[in-house]
Amino acid sequence: MRVAYTLLKQAELYNQFNDYQELQATSVEALKYLETSQDSIYLESVYVYLGISFAMMDDLESATESYYKGRSYVSQDWKKATVDNNLAYANILKGNYRKANLLLSEAFRQYSLPDTLEIKTKLLDNFGFSVFKLGNPDGQAYVMDALRLRKASADTSGLIASYLHLAEMVSDREEAVNFALDAERLAKLYNAPEDRLQALRILVNQSSSENIELFSKNFIRISDSLESKRLKTRTAFAKIKYDVRRLEEEKMLAKMERIRERNEKLLFINISFVLAFASAAIVYFLVRRSRNIRKKATYEAEVRISTKLHDELANEVHKTIVFTETKNLSDEANKETLLQRLENIYEGTRSISRDNSEVPEGDFGQALRELLQEYNSDECAVIAQGIANVDWEKLERRRQLEFYRIVQELLANMRKHSQCSHALFLFAIDGRNILLTYSDNGSGSAKIGQARKNGLRIMENRISGLKGSATFESMPGNGFRAYVQFPL
Repeated sequence: MRVAYTLLKQAELYNQFNDYQELQATSVEALKYLETSQDSIYLESVYVYLGISFAMMDDLESATESYYKGRSYVSQDWKKATVDNNLAYANILKGNYRKANLLLSEAFRQYSLPDTLEIKTKLLDNFGFSVFKLGNPDGQAYVMDALRLRKASADTSGLIASYLHLAEMVSDREEAVNFALDAERLAKLYNAPEDRLQALRILVNQSSSENIELFSKNFIRISDSLESKRLKTRTAFAKIKYDVRRLEEEKMLAKMERIRERNEKLLFINISFVLAFASAAIVYFLVRRSRNIRKKATYEAEVRISTKLHDELANEVHKTIVFTETKNLSDEANKETLLQRLENIYEGTRSISRDNSEVPEGDFGQALRELLQEYNSDECAVIAQGIANVDWEKLERRRQLEFYRIVQELLANMRKHSQCSHALFLFAIDGRNILLTYSDNGSGSAKIGQARKNGLRIMENRISGLKGSATFESMPGNGFRAYVQFPL
């Protein structure tokens, strides 16, 4: 619970500084630590943050799904109205004014909210703006009502929003400038740089020529300052994450070192009289084993397809042939059984084909996106970040094929073993190294099962062939994580 709370506080800051990629990644991370039956108040916030991140990254479909999931965890009318307003605002940003208007009209019909509630004024303001955007001048009256209520309750941020909307809605140029000046004054007074930039943008477009230079200079200065502040915040968070990860690794290494020292002492006490012989045997074994591991892993990867064909499909085909020879196919029940068996054979061939398909030529980044999209479903949302940040052309074709198979193996493990609802693939470049971080919110396990071990062993040998390294983590209730890096 504390971890989820801390992650939500980080998400709040990422939202404040409009860092929507980190907002999305942090929200997905927080989901791993929350239980539906106990943590509804936190789940509401997580899904709202996910909705915001999706909306601001132009994925309105995912934003809508996340907003409605968050809405299912609240019971108060004002909270439901807040979610509906967020979704309507996301549609306004995308230019879907009719959809926004329908959502807000339904909110007014469904909820009875007092004028003193801040959400009431937000609904009024956005409703009026959507009406205006649909070509109806009556929208200005709703925004003016919202402005009146906000003045009565001293809602500063709301006043800024109303002034900005009115500056865009009124036809009189001087009146528009006055509304924009009011918004700029309040934004400056209460340190709201994003709103101030929006007001200055309107003033640059609407003001007389003698004032444009002043407004333009202020716009550039504030924009540069805001970007610098965002960069410092991102850098600070990156350092915190790096420090936490480094401390965790140091603790793990220290623990492993203590275990190693203890085992060495016990080994020396118990088998000191055969140490020379045992050492020679171990050296011989390790040299032989290291040669055989790579051969075995390659063999396992190549033989897996034929094993599936024999164990899963050949037997099913044989049973189906026997069934057709021994059963009366004019019987309706036997027909249904035969059709189901043929469907099973078809699904089996599709599974083998997808897991072992050819790697597409051309744009490798696009090939990765398509591969990840194949595994995206209603049961499990596969989220990918950073593909565009890597120059895949620098990676030779042979190494592209190996990396594609590594991602494919992670997806196969996810589908077969994780039982997760969200999985995140994060691609990045660190100097001359390509980094891949995978995490899901599945059930996890203290001990990785044999079937999953086989897949991970094949993956490790592929990574070794790329002269890279990999770390895997899995704990009950804490999902599964993989950290992969290899040089370009």
